[in-house]
Amino acid sequence: MKTFLDWSAYDTYGIGDAYSGIPATGGNYAKAVAVCMHSRDCQNTGKGVMCPSYRITGDRAHSTEARVAAFKAALNDGADATAFADPRLDEAMDLCVSCKACKKECPSAVDMTLIKTEYLAQRHQIKGVPARTRLFGGVPEWTGRHRGLLRFAIRARNSSKLLTKLADKLLGATLPARSEDRFGYTLRQPLGVCAQIIAWNVPAVLMMADAAPAIAAGNAVVLKPSENAPMSPLGIAALAKEAGLPDGVLNVLPGFGDEVGVPLTSHPGVSHISFVGSTATGRAIMRSAAANLIPVKLELGGKSPNVVFADADLELAIPVIAESITDNAGQNCYAGSRLLVEDAIYDEVVERVAAQLKAVRSGPWHEDLDMGPLINKQQYERVTGYLDIAAGEGARLVAGGPQEQHGHYVAPTLYDQVSPDMRIVREEVFGPVMTAERFSGVSQAVELVNATPYGLLAAVWTNDLSRALRVSREVVSGQVTVNEFANAFVIGFPFNLAKDSGFSKGGGYESLKEFTREKAVSVALRADA
Repeated sequence: MKTFLDWSAYDTYGIGDAYSGIPATGGNYAKAVAVCMHSRDCQNTGKGVMCPSYRITGDRAHSTEARVAAFKAALNDGADATAFADPRLDEAMDLCVSCKACKKECPSAVDMTLIKTEYLAQRHQIKGVPARTRLFGGVPEWTGRHRGLLRFAIRARNSSKLLTKLADKLLGATLPARSEDRFGYTLRQPLGVCAQIIAWNVPAVLMMADAAPAIAAGNAVVLKPSENAPMSPLGIAALAKEAGLPDGVLNVLPGFGDEVGVPLTSHPGVSHISFVGSTATGRAIMRSAAANLIPVKLELGGKSPNVVFADADLELAIPVIAESITDNAGQNCYAGSRLLVEDAIYDEVVERVAAQLKAVRSGPWHEDLDMGPLINKQQYERVTGYLDIAAGEGARLVAGGPQEQHGHYVAPTLYDQVSPDMRIVREEVFGPVMTAERFSGVSQAVELVNATPYGLLAAVWTNDLSRALRVSREVVSGQVTVNEFANAFVIGFPFNLAKDSGFSKGGGYESLKEFTREKAVSVALRADA
């Protein structure tokens, strides 16, 4: 049985690794490319419809059966990781899952997923230890990016474990009455069909944060994964089916936004919409939901600050601050993209964080370094575009910038001499880019924290408990952590959001309530009973 880690490894790093500059060598790669889903002989052939994955390579295979058989044979010949690290193979396989060009001749998306899972299992042998063994076998030597992936996998698993324990504790309330002949109570009832659209950055975590509580509360789920990372959700759905979840309870529907997302969110049979993605798309989702008057759960962008006071334990803080922007190459909604430092220690902290960022090693998955590439060319161009914007606004580059390395790499980047009105400070970059600002005293620190449109997470670094509690109370943020960045240890900790970051009870102790409606019942009791 495959684990979350098997699929997460591909979705989180796989497409990015495809652009990591690994040379495509070896006969196994050539065979797999020749037979994998690069073209299809389906009923659309000859009608002017070309499979999108065919456009990547121009390779043409003869039949579905031959492709599948030859692809499996290529894997069984002992292909290594470098043999499959190529954009053509990765993109073609994902496009196959989401493409609708083939109807009868091509195996179903689930069949293709199972084929690719074999490929992933072989590709992601880490230092000779299978991924599932590393996750569940207690191997302690986690290094580099594997630490971050392990966190994501464990978060996904823990979300489901917590919610299974809460499923039979979704209780109503018994209410006091003004008269003995009255009885009042409330019921929590499921909503019905929940539509869920998740992002590509940590798909296993995002799926479990939404699908698990919705199903635990008694709903059915139709989930659209990102077209950039559909494998984890499809894999989890396969596990759910294997575990005995009835057909129709959990449905994963890959595809592009205009083909799947828009029809899904506007369908009159949908009773609730969950969305994880950009703030702009979140607003469009709300407009769509308004037509049918259904509730919406939005998990959007962030511009999370590390707020460092002069009394902070810098030995503890500096490595965590650096990792908060390099984890997943900064492709997290809660990434620590702002560094706010008290005047007295500003120069020291900026210098030490810059040194930490410069020491980060970037590379492809199998090398197990500190940070991987960005997921695709579009994201690379977005992040490097913000570097150009920062330079144009007059920000000073302290560390990083575009990396002289083949592939979609951006070195961990730090700017200072910035102001709150700069785009590099206010807008979500979604890459390994951090800005540094100085403050004097609690009031100015709170003012800077609240100066962006977002309100996802604020991390406060201080040994003064009174100061920490004051800042926690005054910042406009869904989550606040003290002397740590983000939380992974408090059971039932809600992923709350504020302002343009959205609104959510994702993964928290009240998450099941998000997917229920409360019904109030009043009973007039018979006097003679």
